[in-house]
Amino acid sequence: MSRKTLFTGILCFVCGILIGYATSLLTTNDDDHVRKRLKRNLSDNNDLVKTLRKDFEKEIHVLYEKLDAIHQELQLNKNKKINNKRNSDISSDETDQVECFYDTAEIFKDEIDEQKNDYQQIDDMFENDSIDVQYIYDYIKQKVSKNPNDAEMLWRHSKAAHLLSKSTNHMNNLESKKQLLYESFDMANNALKLNDHNANCHKWYAISIGCLKDFVSIKEKINNGIKFKEHLDIAMSLKDDDPTLYHLAGRFCLELLAISWAEKKLASMIVGYSLPEITYQDALQYFLKAYQLKPRWKENVFFIVQTLIQMNEQGKAHDYLKEALAIPFNEKSGEEQIIHDKLLKLQSSKFS
Repeated sequence: MSRKTLFTGILCFVCGILIGYATSLLTTNDDDHVRKRLKRNLSDNNDLVKTLRKDFEKEIHVLYEKLDAIHQELQLNKNKKINNKRNSDISSDETDQVECFYDTAEIFKDEIDEQKNDYQQIDDMFENDSIDVQYIYDYIKQKVSKNPNDAEMLWRHSKAAHLLSKSTNHMNNLESKKQLLYESFDMANNALKLNDHNANCHKWYAISIGCLKDFVSIKEKINNGIKFKEHLDIAMSLKDDDPTLYHLAGRFCLELLAISWAEKKLASMIVGYSLPEITYQDALQYFLKAYQLKPRWKENVFFIVQTLIQMNEQGKAHDYLKEALAIPFNEKSGEEQIIHDKLLKLQSSKFS
């Protein structure tokens, strides 16, 4: 049955009841006064029917538009398996529309599972030092090109661009590194716009904006530092078991501690507010929290050593230094090699 036929049938049924009711009253009494009154009622009823019909048409039109929109969206997202199943099981358009409306979860189930598998596969690749970061970057970039509104894939793209900028091939090429770092920021920024309740979106926004410090003005650098800490705090409130967040908070503390009193005053004049007061103990607590969550992280232990040296805790610093040197690292990573070299330098200069 078509929509037009169904709609016409309903209207005819309503009109028939009202007209039949009025006609039956007219034939039961010959009194002119009664007839006139009933005719007026019939006229009023006809007006009512017209009004109801217009309202009914409007409501039906709105419902059909909504159903059509839902149907079109679902049609775009059906996978091959569902299409094959429906081609064999469903014989009419009406039945197909009803199933489309009620079968949303089933339609998207395979797509969602496939996305989760993609995320897990990418995360596994990030953890595998034997896989070249260029390959991971290219793989994610291809995924993002197909779905640019996937926040989960966008922050992973940001991470891949960030890691690639630190690889040996780009570390010594300032322009290439700058391009990748701005790409990392753009991806993180887009991800955050799509999902501001996602800890990783805030995390990679903070990381990416913090890495732009060498390419922006002093005012932008200060404002970006405030944004860095703001989004880092949000990420920690959403996910308190991520060691990277605490490590970054510790690094932020050390950055502030490295600023002289005069520079802080100048910074306050530029941005219009005072920078927060931080101690080395604050920094150490963040690094130790990261260490608790991920003990064999060479870079984090290196910063524990540095902080303890600044606090004149030479004995503890030496113990952590020996532990850090014993942690293996990826020799293909330019940054990890730099951290290892810095540890060796500390050993020879501070504890020889």
